[in-house]
Amino acid sequence: MKRPARTLAVLLLAAAGAACTSPRASTGEEVLAGTADTAYVVRDGATFVFWEVPKFIVWTVPKALIYDYPRDAILAVRGNRAQVEAAMSELAANDLPPEAEGEISENLHTMTGLPIRSNERWLEWWKDARERPQSQWRADFIKGAIHDLESRNYFVRAMAAEDLHTMYGRTLDYDPKAPPDERAAGADRWREHLRETGLPPHP
Repeated sequence: MKRPARTLAVLLLAAAGAACTSPRASTGEEVLAGTADTAYVVRDGATFVFWEVPKFIVWTVPKALIYDYPRDAILAVRGNRAQVEAAMSELAANDLPPEAEGEISENLHTMTGLPIRSNERWLEWWKDARERPQSQWRADFIKGAIHDLESRNYFVRAMAAEDLHTMYGRTLDYDPKAPPDERAAGADRWREHLRETGLPPHP
């Protein structure tokens, strides 16, 4: 490295070190107005380049990929079943005020990712789901909703279509009021969509 370049590198590193202990930082208004102290601007820039960027690359990103995301995924699978069971027990007590029931229903929606909002539907869903692994809850719910698209009961079909729309954000041109053959074709489109895309992202 030539001497001028070496000198510049030393000065920039020294500025970065000074910036880490600088008593003040330039505000955006000062920089835009041209009234910011040049030394503070240099220190702020050096701090960002030589400290914040390397810290983000070396620490923040690896931590998120190696620790945070896997931990959250494990907690989502292993940590929620006991919470869901406790919430369902509270919901089945039948002596809760309406606001408490609404809060429990919303918590269940967050923990399971299922678009169920009424307490009656939660209790009905739990009759079967409690015997299955938590990892199958969403897949079983979606398969059940697709099956209900061909129900003879219009309200069952409409509710299933709404659930699928909520989870996937699309209708695939299914109409619960359509004739049986069109409803069957719509259910087949949903089955094909499930095979191609898998489960939707957890909300």
